[in-house]
Amino acid sequence: MEPLLARTPSPRAPAHPRYVDWLRFGRSRRGRPLVLLAGLIVEAAVFVPAAQTEAGRFRGVPGVTAVAVACAVAALCGPVAGGTVAFLAAIVFMVAVVDEAFASGLVLVLWPAVGVFTGLLCNRLLASEAEREQLVARVIEAERRDVAGRIVGGIGHHFNNQLTVIMGNAELARLGLDEDTDKPTVAALEALRAAGERLAGITRLLFILSGGRESAVGTRDAGAALRALEDQLAAIVAPRRLAFEVAAAACMVEIEDGMFDVLVTELVRNAAEASPEEAPVRVTLNCTEAEVVLEVADEGPGMDPAMRRHAFEPFFSTKPPNASTGLGLPVARAVAERAGGSLALISTPGEGTIVCARLPLAAGGRLAREPGGESSRRLPESI
Repeated sequence: MEPLLARTPSPRAPAHPRYVDWLRFGRSRRGRPLVLLAGLIVEAAVFVPAAQTEAGRFRGVPGVTAVAVACAVAALCGPVAGGTVAFLAAIVFMVAVVDEAFASGLVLVLWPAVGVFTGLLCNRLLASEAEREQLVARVIEAERRDVAGRIVGGIGHHFNNQLTVIMGNAELARLGLDEDTDKPTVAALEALRAAGERLAGITRLLFILSGGRESAVGTRDAGAALRALEDQLAAIVAPRRLAFEVAAAACMVEIEDGMFDVLVTELVRNAAEASPEEAPVRVTLNCTEAEVVLEVADEGPGMDPAMRRHAFEPFFSTKPPNASTGLGLPVARAVAERAGGSLALISTPGEGTIVCARLPLAAGGRLAREPGGESSRRLPESI
């Protein structure tokens, strides 16, 4: 029987046209001066012999060549560079080649206009190609998440059932043991139960990452939820110090039940794993007129640009093998995006990392907090 994944190959982005590589090279920091220098050399090679040749021998050839070179420069370097080269070529052409030079001043306008138009056209081509690549990347990511969701959804339920059996039997076996006489067995059963809980947690993170929905969306006070997690977060970062700063006003967000706790816990755990023991982990929550801003900062080694590019990829980690699942940041971003928000990463080597989660403020803004910390959303009256 043919395997499932053999019938659903991983999608690949179609290759872009070759000219796109040339256009991007010409607009790069390295390619632009090279193209400009080459264009000026070609223009000089055209006009110098043309100016020294008997009148009429070169009629029309220098002008056509100059415009063609200017258009090529504009296509590769952009409209400003192309228009400038065309304008300089027009001045040299009028002075050195054409009889009664300034009687044909139209080239001062026409040539730069052609160069600028060519550059703008190529800019639009590059913008269209960039949009196409973004759309293709989104489609590929959506297909990957769909495949991952089907796999996780298909096995996650059964996997959790077996974990429940293992953990339950471990608890039952422990009930019949004496804490003093059977200490090694009790320790082994406790380790088994703890391992089962960790595996159940990883399964839950994979389910969230694949787009599965665990519970209904509700409105809750992010500040109250964060304050309720303070002791748990302090235990996660120990022996490091937890620097906690939460806005006093109620900051209402619409999010799935329990997902805000997952977002905060994963960010704090990730920061704690990156921080030295003597450095604090800072958690800050503020509420603006439009959004709730959660920041988790550490004083770890930071990330270079290559690490930042891969930071949100599942299972990517800068830590040693078996030290991390590599799911913290990807899961946190998935939770933030499912709540209509975003997640940003600010990191510099040697200066630590700041992860900023922005969640839209729920309809109604900053509502008054009730004793339970949750908001009481007024339902529409029956018609």
